[in-house]
Amino acid sequence: MTNPTNNLRGAVLFMISMATFTLNLSLMRIASADLPDFQAIFIRSALAAFLLGIVAWRKNAMFYHPVGADRKLMTLRVIGEVGSTLAFLTAVFNIPMANATAILQTLPLTLSVGALVFLKEPLGWRRGTAIAVGFAGVMLIIRPGTEGFSVFSLLALFAVLMVTLRDLATRAMSGAMPGSYVALWASVAITIVSACLSTFEVWQSVSLLAGACLLGAAFCILIAQTALIAALRMSEISFVSPFRFSSMFWAILFGYVLFAEVPDTLTLAGIALILATGVFTMIRERQLARAGR
Repeated sequence: MTNPTNNLRGAVLFMISMATFTLNLSLMRIASADLPDFQAIFIRSALAAFLLGIVAWRKNAMFYHPVGADRKLMTLRVIGEVGSTLAFLTAVFNIPMANATAILQTLPLTLSVGALVFLKEPLGWRRGTAIAVGFAGVMLIIRPGTEGFSVFSLLALFAVLMVTLRDLATRAMSGAMPGSYVALWASVAITIVSACLSTFEVWQSVSLLAGACLLGAAFCILIAQTALIAALRMSEISFVSPFRFSSMFWAILFGYVLFAEVPDTLTLAGIALILATGVFTMIRERQLARAGR
């Protein structure tokens, strides 16, 4: 059984991960005002890969060779990481941070569906109802067919599907896979793909502000990845997972302070539905785990 103290430490680390990840988004959005999207993503990812490479090298994990099923799962995880990063950052560059982050909070719901389809885990009527209500919240935020609709909201939703693929692949990996190795090569893959996509853009010179933001975002990614991996390894996932929703607080705060964004009433209603159903889903999964079902 996990030590309660480790659970509390894991919760703190998880919230640090969410805060630094959201700060990374804010810094990237500031940098994207002066730079083409994929150029900004490429520079940030290259810096993050360099920092993660140092960590992996110090832990003797840089040249780890996955074997068996881990090799295929690593490929799927990288695909999910690349797809989610490019889609979500593009969404954040073009719609309010709170909107994009709220859509990302449907992850516990999509993970439940993904676990049912791919891992054959049971899905009862309570969680099924919660999933339906949660996606009704997404519709309040996206609002298809109205003046408030943006195609970039669909990119945020696509990012959720990619994160679901990433996390399901991670869940299925063996414990032998070093976390620093997984984080490093995902960052390397994002660097390579964004470099290719950036060839279709006209590169701009990097200003001092944009450079500082990109470097800061790279450090945020390093902290977020390190804290997240440590949190998941020292504590019960069912205990720390609800703290994922702390990112919503930071998204609204940074959106207001840095970009003067205030969510409207429908968006707040959608956020409330998503958070409520997400927390319920996590609590229900914990109850079922304790019951051995």
